[in-house]
Order: sequence, then C-alpha cells, then structure tokens
Amino acid sequence: MSQVTTPEGRSKLSNTLFAKPLIGRLSWKKQLTLSGLPAEVQSILTEVMSRCWLTRGEKAYVIEELIAHFFDGMDRDVTAQQLVEDFGDPAVAAKLIQSSKRQNRPFWKKSLHAFGYGIIALIVAYAGVWVFYHQGVPVVSTDYVVQLNSGIADVADSEKAWPIYRPMWTKYKFSEGEVIPEIWAKEGGTRFVRRGEPGWEAAKAAFYKHQDLMDSFREGAKRPYFGIELKANQNEYSEEDFAALFPNLTRGDSQDAGVEEGSDGGSGRLLDDWLVGILLPHVQQLRNAARLFAFDIQLAIEEGDSDRVVQDIETMFGFARHAAEGRVLVCGLVGYAISGMAFSEIESVIKEDPNFFNEQQLQKLQSAVRGAKLKDWISYDGEALIVSDLIQRIYTNDGQGDGHITPQGFEVMSALTGMGMPGIFGGELSEKENWESFAESVIGPLSLFAVATRGEVEAKADQFFEAASADLNRPMWVGKSKDIYKELNLEKWKYAALGLVLPATENIRKAMDRLIARQEGVLGAIALQRFYLANGAWPNSWDEIPKSTLPRSPVDQLTGEPLIFKIVDQSPLIYSLGYDLDDDGGVTPEGVKPAAYLPNVQNDGKSDGDWIVWPTNGDEDQ
Repeated sequence: MSQVTTPEGRSKLSNTLFAKPLIGRLSWKKQLTLSGLPAEVQSILTEVMSRCWLTRGEKAYVIEELIAHFFDGMDRDVTAQQLVEDFGDPAVAAKLIQSSKRQNRPFWKKSLHAFGYGIIALIVAYAGVWVFYHQGVPVVSTDYVVQLNSGIADVADSEKAWPIYRPMWTKYKFSEGEVIPEIWAKEGGTRFVRRGEPGWEAAKAAFYKHQDLMDSFREGAKRPYFGIELKANQNEYSEEDFAALFPNLTRGDSQDAGVEEGSDGGSGRLLDDWLVGILLPHVQQLRNAARLFAFDIQLAIEEGDSDRVVQDIETMFGFARHAAEGRVLVCGLVGYAISGMAFSEIESVIKEDPNFFNEQQLQKLQSAVRGAKLKDWISYDGEALIVSDLIQRIYTNDGQGDGHITPQGFEVMSALTGMGMPGIFGGELSEKENWESFAESVIGPLSLFAVATRGEVEAKADQFFEAASADLNRPMWVGKSKDIYKELNLEKWKYAALGLVLPATENIRKAMDRLIARQEGVLGAIALQRFYLANGAWPNSWDEIPKSTLPRSPVDQLTGEPLIFKIVDQSPLIYSLGYDLDDDGGVTPEGVKPAAYLPNVQNDGKSDGDWIVWPTNGDEDQ
C-alpha cells in the first residue's frame, strides 16, 4: 500500500489546503497533487475529473469533496485499494457528479451556459452553411440570345432594310447622334427650327445636303424587317455592322470596360453575353431618323408637296415597325414612340390645312395607320427569356429544376442594381468596398434562408408572365389593369432577383391603351375627312361612312362601344366617354390635357370629363 500522511498531518494539511479563501484559486490538479493521496487514488480521481464537463470552480469544489471522501475512508483504516474498488466505474461516477453539479447551478448560470452552447451550435451550423453556400457555382447552359433572335435569323436579305440603311449610317456616322444639328432650335430640347424663324433657311440648306441619307431611309422603310440580330457583345457584329453601329469604337473596346477589367473568371464570366445586357444600338437611332422626317414634312408642306408628306409619314411607320422588331419591351416602346410621332404629324397637317391631302393620299395614310400593329409590338416573350437567363447565372442547378443562390449570383445582382460590388467593375478597392466585400461573403450564406430557391423563382416568374400576358391581351374596357406584383405577393427580399428585371406591367399597359386609343381616333378622323371630301358635308354618324372607307367604327377603349364625334368649327372632335362613362360633350376634365388624359386622370383622380382622342394637340415624341 502506498505511503500516506498520518492523521495529524492530514488534518493540518486539510486545514491549510482547503481553507475557503484558497479554494477556487487552485486548480483541481494542483489540489490533488498537494493532497498526498496514494497514487492509485489520484489516478482514478484524475480520470473522473477529466470526464467531467464542469467549470474550473466547480471542479475545484468537487475534487475537495472527493479528496475528503478518500481521507475519511483511510481514517477508518480502509485501504486505498479497497476505497478505489468501492468507488466504482470512473465513467459512471463522472456522469453522476456532472449531472448533480449542473442541476444545482443557479438559474442565471444555467442560462449563461445554455446561451454559450447555443452560440457554439450556431457557429458550427453557420460554418456548414457557409461551406455549402460558397461551393455553389452557377452554370450557363442555355444561349438565350440565340432564342431571342430565332425569328429574324432566317429572314432573307431581300426583306431586310439594314443592308440599305447601313452604307449611309457608315458614311454619316449616324449612330453618333444628331447628324444635322442646324435643324434644331438653339434653346435645346427636341424642337425643330420652324418656318419663319431665324435659322430656317440655314436649316433647309444643311438638310438638303443629306438627301442620299433620306432616300436610303425611304427605301429601307419599305422592307418588312430591319434585319439585324441583337447581340450581347458588340464584338460579335460583322466588320460592316460594327463600323456602322459603333463608329467611335474599335474591336478592342469593351461595351463595359469596367466589367472586363474586374472579371475574375467567376462573376465576370457570368456577365459575358448575358441577355439583360443585350445591345440595341439601332433602336433609338431609328427614333432619331423619324425626327428627320418630321422636319422634312415641314419642308414638303412649304413646297406644297403632299405626296412627299405621305411618303414621309409612311417611312416613319416603317421605322416604328423596324424598331419594334426586337422581342424586348424597349423595342416595342420605341416603336410606339415613333408611331405617336407619325400620328401627331397627320393631325398637324390636317388641322393646318384640311384640304392638303386628296382622297388617294388620305387612303394611303389610313392604310399606313391601320398597318401599325400596335398590339403585336408589345409582348413579354423577350422579358421571359431575360429572366430565364438571369436565373441560370445566379443559381445552382441540381438537375431536377431547383438550386440555391450563389456568391457569383449576388455579384451579378449587384451589377444590375449599380452598387459596384468588387470583382465586377474593377479598380482598387476602397475601404468601403472592402467592407462590402467582407459583408457579402459573411452575410451571403444567410440568404439561403431568405431568398427563394431556383424552382420557386422560376415558378413565380411563370405565374407573373402568364398573368401579365393575359392582362396585355385583355381589352381595356374589360376591367382595370392589374397590379400583378401585389397579386402574386412578390416579397421584396425573397424574390429580389425578379424585382431587378420584371417589367412594370401597369405602365406598359397604359402606354398601349393610350396609343391604341390615339390610333382609333386618327383612323376615325381620316375616314371623316375622306367622307367630307367626297360629299362636301360631314356625316351624322359612323354608319353613314361607307365600309370601303371605314370597315368598322373606331372603338372607345373605355366602353368597347364606338367613339363619339361631333363637328366643332368645321373640324371633327372625336372622344371617349372617359372614366366617368357619361357624355360631357367632348370636354376634358379641368386641367387635364387630352394627350395625357390617362396618366393625368389616374394620378390626379379627376374623371368628370371626356377623353379626347382627336385632336390631342400633343407631342408624342416624349
């Protein structure tokens, strides 16, 4: 048996070692070493204490009790070996001691320990989520640009206008902007120099130097298609197209140099050829071309050349058709803007001189106005492709139609919001950008619990476009336009990706309703003018006009019934009943301009009045 201290010595040692002020200052190991217990006792107590998950102070008091327990046994002349055997299994003893001590802890300490364990559990869980999140990589598997161009890719060159436009665009660098600055009024804006104003003769002289450009536009506008495929990368254009569309750039220039410089093979690669960045270098230039023909109409009127005015208006409608050829909304809306300009020119000429056009010319104008297929020019096909392309660039794909948001996806979304996250726009990182990059890396994994999955986003997008298309095809008089965002409960954070690219359907619908109503008014006004020229008097109703002149009565977009007309000062006034659905005699609500009836009434709540669709006295080049 191991050598132990005498009872007297143990008593003295115990009084010194386990005095209360000392307890807690010594570790349990130090206390056990100083106790003088036999080696086999110290060994089993060491094992027991090592198995106890207790605080330092708790262990100090536990070892004190255990040492006292063994001292008491030896005082009764029980051998150390017998005491060890009686003590039992160290693992069981450790478990019992640990459970007892924890149960006796005060509530605040139990809470503190639970909180600590919770924090540890959260850290471990977050680490797992972080690894899962950062291992996700989006895969761009579908070329949606090819799908976007599927309708134009097979069109024959003989049906395309672009081969006719292109030489003159290159010659005059038409894509740079305004090629005949002399025709614009000095105060700026989009107002031409008018007849009789200073600078009119100089504007005419400058304009006539560009007749080859105007002739190419007239010829090209007769073709059914513009005929150029949309690209997401300017370097994909042919040499001829590139020179015409980007006269100030070289092949080495990037459409967005910042993106290329910041490319890191991850998010930078995802931004290559993405559909949301599709280039439309010709669309706004067609609007500029239409403005040139609006100016030429003034010249033709001055020269009494009514045939040229008709041809110029037909050319403008050709531009509108060509602009709307792309399957994205902005193309259709530019087509709307150009059509609105043409409607305004028709109204302006007829109001200024009702006898300017003869029967044959009015018939051509009516055919040109009817040929503007406004409803066909607006669809959500292109936007649906844009959403699908975005989804594949920000989500993983598990092969079963689902996936989760990725770090690269967050950077792509940052590019869309213009936040300039690092790794996208290049350059040295500022202190703020460094912090944003850190925050994105740390907080990003938590988005797995807040952001919709790939499957959820795709399902919600399908719902959105199905509802939006149905609303687009609904006649205006069949209910009000719907707030599809609210209807589908598109939560801001959960569907953040959709919020970046989904179109504002209410505004699109308003633009369509407004221009279709204008088109109906113009068709009605031309038919009335043709009847007057043929009969020397105005009709009393639409039914008096022959079907060959007016196949159907122009429709009131708010009722579905024929528009109302009356003759005021020997000129027709054509109007809808308006939102109040009663006849106010062709008087608009107070303070509301006819050209802006829809937005004005909807914004201001004024509805006691009619919606005049001819004449509108409005500038549609807005």
